[in-house]
Amino acid sequence: MNVSDVVLSCRVRLARNIDEFPFPSKLSKEQTCDLTEKIVGASKSFGEFNHVKISDLNPNERNRFVEKHLVSHELISCDNASFLVNEQETLSVMICEEDHMRIQCILPSLDLYSADKLSFSADKAFAEKLSYSQSPRFGYLTACPTNLGTGMRASAMIHLAGLTMAKQTDSLFRQIQKLGVLVRGFYGEGSAALGGIYQLSNQFTLGVSEDDIIETLDRTLNRIAEQEMNIREVLYQKNKTLIEDVIMRSFGICKYAKRLPYDEFMSHISNIKLGISLGILSNIPMQSADELLIKCQSASLALHMAENNIKAPDDVARAEYLRNNFFNMERYI
Repeated sequence: MNVSDVVLSCRVRLARNIDEFPFPSKLSKEQTCDLTEKIVGASKSFGEFNHVKISDLNPNERNRFVEKHLVSHELISCDNASFLVNEQETLSVMICEEDHMRIQCILPSLDLYSADKLSFSADKAFAEKLSYSQSPRFGYLTACPTNLGTGMRASAMIHLAGLTMAKQTDSLFRQIQKLGVLVRGFYGEGSAALGGIYQLSNQFTLGVSEDDIIETLDRTLNRIAEQEMNIREVLYQKNKTLIEDVIMRSFGICKYAKRLPYDEFMSHISNIKLGISLGILSNIPMQSADELLIKCQSASLALHMAENNIKAPDDVARAEYLRNNFFNMERYI
């Protein structure tokens, strides 16, 4: 068992605004076009990006990018907004969401220092072409005061199956909130924690340095991951039959179910991931289970159905997808 069994991904996001333009909520359509053109032009000095306009996407296409955590719900609700994304989908830049730019790097597992390095490389390249709104007292100026200062939000998606099962998450979250670490749901602020998956991020951006934010969150995540791995082993040693029963029931339901609502799927895939990490389902790659967290969400599933001319309710299509694409090989016991 290792940290990647617990920490699914990490992200570093930087909020930036351009001097000569008002905040997005006050932008005219013409100003939005001018601003977008400047940002897209500036991006060419850093690398190859695909520029995606929200107005060009249908609802499922918009939501699929949200499901991949490349953009926010707020961005896809704005027809004048757009975003840049690299081919690897490790770096994206949201244009005209709450701020003019949201530069974010997303990497698998716990690799905050690499995410920090890549996001700041992009930030530096943009800064050479654009004039950022800054204040000697408040740092980077942002539309929301909670992002003033560094404008940085570092975060990670973390799977706490063991701590959830042991009912220890509430006390843990109270402790880490005292350290300035926020706990949110699967899609961030205001969302639910599905399948024992939480998003942890820094609370403060003003009065702290970027290095302090990364160091504090990385240290906290490593400690939580260690605690989670330990509690999984303890639970399994003390309740071997019970844990195996929970895991194999979820395995059986996902393998044979004819309909599977999303919330139920998330509960079962959480148990399956737990089984993989404990070696109970040793023939299933963890990466395959993680990919299902995206592919079985509503928009991604709807696009798969459209491409394959499948007409069925979501919960029926989700069960069919699992049977045909995940549990159709003999190596999966």
